[in-house]
Amino acid sequence: MGIGSRLTIGFNTCGTSDNSPTAAMANDDPFLWSQFHPEVTHTNKGQMIIENFVHGICQCGNDWTRVIY
Repeated sequence: MGIGSRLTIGFNTCGTSDNSPTAAMANDDPFLWSQFHPEVTHTNKGQMIIENFVHGICQCGNDWTRVIY
């Protein structure tokens, strides 16, 4: 979403930032969306956000390697 964008019908804002009034949104479906880059070094707690998503939401373990793929 850019400046001036509108929230999609059926979604609610669940996160904001100084640069975006809708940094994250949610609805009743199992759909995940963000309007920022948690992988970049200047995102506060980006590593924690990724770890919570991978381990907490997706229930993935730490036993994978790039070689598998």
